[in-house]
Amino acid sequence: MAINRLLSFFLNEIKKNKILAIFFLIIAAQQIFFILKFPPIYEADTATYIEPAKQILETGTFYSDTRVSGYPVLLAIAKKAAG
Repeated sequence: MAINRLLSFFLNEIKKNKILAIFFLIIAAQQIFFILKFPPIYEADTATYIEPAKQILETGTFYSDTRVSGYPVLLAIAKKAAG
């Protein structure tokens, strides 16, 4: 699979380059900190993004009177990748 090759390449590069490994660990630690420190924010229009994303995952189609497809598609891809 392409993901396995990409992961293998990335891990090999980290083994070769200590600075890249340190940079990766700093970025990962920062992201974990922000995820744990700040809870998700739900605004009044959050559902207008999440519902079309669910629709894309369930039916493979997109329809919305108020939203363009970009962000709901991104959410659908993230949800699919995360499981």
